[in-house]
Amino acid sequence: MTLLKQMARTHGVPINADLSDAALLQDLWIKTSDHPTAECRDLINRLTEFRRGVLNEVRRDPTGLIRWLYENQGERRFDSANRLFLVLINERNILTLGS
Repeated sequence: MTLLKQMARTHGVPINADLSDAALLQDLWIKTSDHPTAECRDLINRLTEFRRGVLNEVRRDPTGLIRWLYENQGERRFDSANRLFLVLINERNILTLGS
C-alpha cells in the first residue's frame, strides 16, 4: 500500500481517505494500473511478481502461512482446538491475493 500511495502522490492520482484499507488498496492498484506512465506499469509488475513469489513460497512450504493464520485469528479463538483454514487464490487476478 505504501508504494502505491507514493506512486499516486508522485503522479497526482487522488487518494480516497474514506475507504477501508482493503478498498483503498484495490482502488490504488487499479488507478496505478490504468496510469499511462512506464513507472506505474513497472510498479504494478514488481508488485505482481512479489505476490506470485509469495504464492510460490507458500506452495513450497505452507508452514509459515499456517502459523500466521493461527496466530492472527483473534484472541477469542486462540485455544487448542483443531483448525481448518481454506485459502482460495484467484491467479488470474493477482490483486485479490491478500486483499
